[in-house]
Amino acid sequence: MSKLNLVFLGLILSPYVVAEVPTPAKLLAYNCFNCHGDNGVSKGGVPSIKGLPANILELHLKNYRDGTQASTVMGRIAKGLNDDEIKELSSFIATLK
Repeated sequence: MSKLNLVFLGLILSPYVVAEVPTPAKLLAYNCFNCHGDNGVSKGGVPSIKGLPANILELHLKNYRDGTQASTVMGRIAKGLNDDEIKELSSFIATLK
């Protein structure tokens, strides 16, 4: 294949290559947004999480996971997260504006 053909092929495929690939933390956060609202802003009885400090989020998630903080749903969700995932997720949510 000539260099010119490769350039044209690259131009044709570039819209498919440039698409944003969500980080693992962002993918995890989508699950949070199901209850805590779009971008972490709740519209109901579930607390908003947008902009909370990462260390506070991390503490709560670990407590839910370990069963030291009472919950109805969060304990079951947090049990599936390891320390690294909790740290990344907490850091991501803390950056939401």
